[in-house]
Amino acid sequence: MKATVDSVQLSRAVSHVTRVLDPDHTALSVRAADGGLMFEAVGEGYSRASVQADVEEPGEALVAGVRFALYADAMPSGEVALSSRQAATGGFLNLSAGSLSVDARLLTGASMPQVPQAPTDMLEVDPEVFGQAVATAASFASRDKSNPVLGGVRLRERDGRLGIEATDRYRAYVRTLDVAVPEGLDVIAPAEWLRTAGAKATAFGATDRAMFVSGDGTLDMTPLIDGAYPDLGRAFSPERLRSDSVAKVERAALVKAARTMRRLVDDKPVMETRFGSDGVTMTLRGADQDVVQWVPAEVSADATRRINIDYLLDALAALGSDDIEVRPGRMFRFVDESDPSTLVVAAEFRGNQD
Repeated sequence: MKATVDSVQLSRAVSHVTRVLDPDHTALSVRAADGGLMFEAVGEGYSRASVQADVEEPGEALVAGVRFALYADAMPSGEVALSSRQAATGGFLNLSAGSLSVDARLLTGASMPQVPQAPTDMLEVDPEVFGQAVATAASFASRDKSNPVLGGVRLRERDGRLGIEATDRYRAYVRTLDVAVPEGLDVIAPAEWLRTAGAKATAFGATDRAMFVSGDGTLDMTPLIDGAYPDLGRAFSPERLRSDSVAKVERAALVKAARTMRRLVDDKPVMETRFGSDGVTMTLRGADQDVVQWVPAEVSADATRRINIDYLLDALAALGSDDIEVRPGRMFRFVDESDPSTLVVAAEFRGNQD
């Protein structure tokens, strides 16, 4: 093998692929052919990345992935030359750029990763919209490893379009994207994998066992999470979350006020929110001081509720418009006036924070 590649593209591609490696799967496949380099790895899932390169001699090699990623990241800016060679002590894949030259020992006894079969009918998505939606959903997924289902993000068909859902029981996020999907689509993908793989996705697809995401020169796969996901659309429907009090407020003003209060009181996260004719008054009581903030709002009816301020900030971050509605109740419901298909919910605090 002999090829030349840009150092930045090399480092990004290798870093992308080696994320799937685990202690039982350490090999990275490097292939040079047809004007490019392709990197593949199998571990917790499958990952592939291709970059343009000047290939003088085609070939393939297996190297220790994590160590090779360190070598690739250490290469100085500019072109990097890759070349394989045999020596008395074994085979090596050399990386050279400027004054730096590193030999990566070839693995023996290991086999090339098996390439999973991606669906032929991958669904195209807008990279920015899809990436933002799945990243937000991932932040609402549970981190409790004893419940893997809630640690995933559900992607399902909702009236012919793509529904994205996540919850940790205390917060919930539901959004519908204008992406046509086949009837009956309903899968659960690991939240953190989807956040990373979906960041620059241009298409996705699923089989009965795995989810695939493709991007610019990349393909990633993960096994699906098996289990029954709660129906968030029904559990948090407007009928079930009916509230007499509706506050129309500027999201930016509410975010600024809540962030200021959180910085001043970091030991007691439960905030009292009073919705009245003059607006929304928020009170955060700490061990040594109380902090009160008022935000102008149009309020339909008086109400006083308590909410974890971190849940409030999570909910506000999930909305795209600056014009929002807040409907307090046993579950706070947040409505994005520019996108009614987005539902964000945060639980009222009903216990004793002391």
